[in-house]
Amino acid sequence: MVRSGFGVDAWNTVIVRLADLTPITLGTWTVLLQGSFWIITSVFNRKVEMDCILPIIWKGLSLDVAKAVIGARLFNNLTGMCFLWFLIGYAIMGISTGIYIATDYPRMPIDGMMLAIKQVFSLDIKKSRLIIEAVGFITMFLVGGKIQIGTIIITFTVSYVVSFSHGFAEIKFKRFKN
Repeated sequence: MVRSGFGVDAWNTVIVRLADLTPITLGTWTVLLQGSFWIITSVFNRKVEMDCILPIIWKGLSLDVAKAVIGARLFNNLTGMCFLWFLIGYAIMGISTGIYIATDYPRMPIDGMMLAIKQVFSLDIKKSRLIIEAVGFITMFLVGGKIQIGTIIITFTVSYVVSFSHGFAEIKFKRFKN
């Protein structure tokens, strides 16, 4: 999605901007940011979930490897093709988040924070995720991140995709467990 030119979610825009401003890599900034979400989530939940450490590290390493491998675009600069890559990335991000939080696999701290906000403030998943994305959008402004059309789309719609896929997966997962 970063390479599509249409933008990524606000928190990843923050990470991209911080990586541009410092010698620290995308992956390391991801680990640092997710680590801060992990601390906030631990405070909300009043417990520390150690099982999210591996996903944090995995995502950080994956980002750095992906950036190295996809250094040159694997697709041409045609707007339609770039937008297709953005849509594929957006769909994978939103749908997979909803599915994996329904299955109780170790979650990324930002998703754990979404569930903690949901519980602490008695909100639904849509509102909890929208709060997180809105805070990310404000943070993006503060660090001078680039606002792109995709960033706006994701900020205001990903909560619906996550909520829908979570509800669907929860129904399917319960059926599978029984």
